[in-house]
Amino acid sequence: MPALLGFLHIAVAIFFAIHAVRHGRNNYWLFILLAFPFLGSVVYFFAEYLPEVRHTRVARKAVGAVTALIDPGRDLRAARADYERTPSVEHRAQLADALLAADQAAEAFEAVEHYRQCVTGHYAKDAKLRAGLARALFLAGQPREAAATL
Repeated sequence: MPALLGFLHIAVAIFFAIHAVRHGRNNYWLFILLAFPFLGSVVYFFAEYLPEVRHTRVARKAVGAVTALIDPGRDLRAARADYERTPSVEHRAQLADALLAADQAAEAFEAVEHYRQCVTGHYAKDAKLRAGLARALFLAGQPREAAATL
C-alpha cells in the first residue's frame, strides 16, 4: 500500500510538471513539483491549476448547476429586480425568459403578457421576441396562437 501511495504522489507530480511545461510556467515549479511530490502538487494545484481550470466552459457549467441547486429562484429574482429598476424591452424579455424557465403554469401566463408588451412598436417584427412569445403561448396552453405568432 505505501508503494502504491508513493507511486500516486509521483504520478500526480509528473502530471502537474507536464502541465507546467505545456503552459509555460516558470521553471521553479518543476523543482518544487519534483523535489516535494505531495506538498508541491498541492501548492501547484491551488496556485496555478485551479485558477486556470475555473475559467473553462465545463467549470462554468458546473458552477451554474450548483448555483441552480442551491438557489433555484435566483435568476427570476434578478430578472425581476432588473426590470423594476429599468423597465426596458430587454429587461422585460429577460424577465419573460426567466418566468418560462421557472416552469410553472401561472408563470407562463405572466410571460405571455410580458412578451406581448415587448412585440409592440419598433419591436413588432423582432424574430427573437416573437419566438419567445410563441414559446410562452405554447407553454400557456394556446398552441394555435403560438403557431399564428410564428
